Amino acid sequence: MIDETRYIPMYSREAPPRRVPLPGEVLADRKAKFASLLKYVAARQGWLSSVPGDVEVTLECLPGSSLPDELRAGAEYKVESDGETTRILPHAITTQIVSNPDGTLGPLTEGSSSRPVLTITHAGIVRVLKFRFKMP
Repeated sequence: MIDETRYIPMYSREAPPRRVPLPGEVLADRKAKFASLLKYVAARQGWLSSVPGDVEVTLECLPGSSLPDELRAGAEYKVESDGETTRILPHAITTQIVSNPDGTLGPLTEGSSSRPVLTITHAGIVRVLKFRFKMP
C-alpha cells in the first residue's frame, strides 16, 4: 500500500515495540491492586498491615479464617504463614447482663435460664495469625 511518495498510512504501520513501564507507573498499578485487595480482605474480617504499593504484603486474620486459603485458591498470591501476633479489637469481650429478681442488674451466669436484658462489649486483645506474600 505504498504509493510513489513512500507514504505508509497509520493503520498499516506495524505496532511500535512495547515500552518498559516507568517506576511511577508500576507503583501506581501496585497501589491500585493493593486498594482492591484491601477491600477484599476487610470484607472478610482481615487486615493488611503493610505499606500500600510495597512488594511484600503482610496479612493478619483471626484463627479459623478461610481468607488465606481463598487468596491461595486464586493462584495469584503465594501466601505463606509468618507466625502469630496480637491485635486490639473493639468488640473482643462480650458481657451479657440480666435483671435479678430484686431488680438489680448482674452478669449472666452459666446455667441461668434468665434472658439477657443488655449486652456490653469491650475492647480486648486477641491472637491473630500473620501471613505474607508478594504483590505481583
